[in-house]
Amino acid sequence: VLTPLKKLESINLSGNKIAIIEEGAFIGNTRLEFLNLQENLIEKIDENAFTTLTSLTILYLHQNKIADLPEKIFQPCQLLMEIRLDDNNLTAVHKHLF
Repeated sequence: VLTPLKKLESINLSGNKIAIIEEGAFIGNTRLEFLNLQENLIEKIDENAFTTLTSLTILYLHQNKIADLPEKIFQPCQLLMEIRLDDNNLTAVHKHLF
């Protein structure tokens, strides 16, 4: 869980060994606009992991091991303009994902 930093707008967590994004991982970081999680070992993202990221505009999740995404995971992120999901293990995309 990332400690709430109320003024944080950008974070780069790429190139680590993160495997799971848990519910509440970014709670309190409501100003976060850019989140880079590329090139990790992410296999699972909790359906409520991004609930508080209402200012998020760019999300990089490419180069991970994601096989499935919860159906409404991005709904709280109404300002999202760019998502990178390439180079994962996705085989299907839910019709209500975006």
